Amino acid sequence: MTMARASVRYIVDDVDSAIEFYTRHLGFHLDMHPAPPFAMLSRGALRLLLSAPVGQGGGAQPMPDGRRPEPGGWNRIQLEVGDLAGEVATLRKAGARFRNDIVTGIGGSQILLEDPAGNPIELFQPVSGPGRGAPEGRDSGGAVAALFGRLTVGVYVVGVAHGGERDGFTAAWLMQVSFDPLLVALSVNPQNASYRLLSEGEGFAVSVLKQGQLDLARRFGTHSGREKDKLAGVRWRPGRTGAPMLEDALAWLECAPAGRMPSGDHDLVLGRVLGGQVLDPGARPLCYADTGDMDGSSALFPARF
Repeated sequence: MTMARASVRYIVDDVDSAIEFYTRHLGFHLDMHPAPPFAMLSRGALRLLLSAPVGQGGGAQPMPDGRRPEPGGWNRIQLEVGDLAGEVATLRKAGARFRNDIVTGIGGSQILLEDPAGNPIELFQPVSGPGRGAPEGRDSGGAVAALFGRLTVGVYVVGVAHGGERDGFTAAWLMQVSFDPLLVALSVNPQNASYRLLSEGEGFAVSVLKQGQLDLARRFGTHSGREKDKLAGVRWRPGRTGAPMLEDALAWLECAPAGRMPSGDHDLVLGRVLGGQVLDPGARPLCYADTGDMDGSSALFPARF
């Protein structure tokens, strides 16, 4: 049997609540929600099927002895994270429920998180260091992802606009590349729903996120502008190019397009800085390492160098 991706089905009491939980807190994307009792989500190579214990779907049908599927149990999906303690603290602050505290074994540390229906999700941080991992000269995708997670980068919301449309997306691959003229480079997935506005607009705005704004990073990074208005309910104002800037960010800067080139599966966009401002001088920037695997990117790294 050959499968391009693994699928897991969870029985949930409220499909809409489960969608909100998995997309908001765990970095899943909503692929389809064709009927109230069913939805399909994905994160990297993992497909998650959410089924209510009612309706005509196959996942809700009773067993021959009359038993019906129900939430709960102990079998679970495992999500690997880079900073387990940090993820747990963020989730507890958001009101998430846990079955236990962090426990440590030979392979690493774990804790059991519950979704709104009581289904368990294991958050796991593997042991790192000499003597662990793949043979010399080889590597696993998880180790490659952990290595690149140590690169020091921030977390930003890039605002874009064209005509009457506005959107924003979370980005980490942004850096200064020149003093004169003052230039920044931004790496963008051209499949991103906001890419069209970036390409057709007069510029873009960068809002620098600060510690404590992980929910904002999730909002703009785990939802598509094709599905929802990510700016709704968020304090923002348009800049001189019309691109939205977040009023509660640590800082912001505005850029005019200065060049573009393909770079593997992303495009590298140059921006000439038009202006900017520090809004919260005492705040510390949010780092990409603080987000764990919120964006599911660990599944995209190669299996070896």
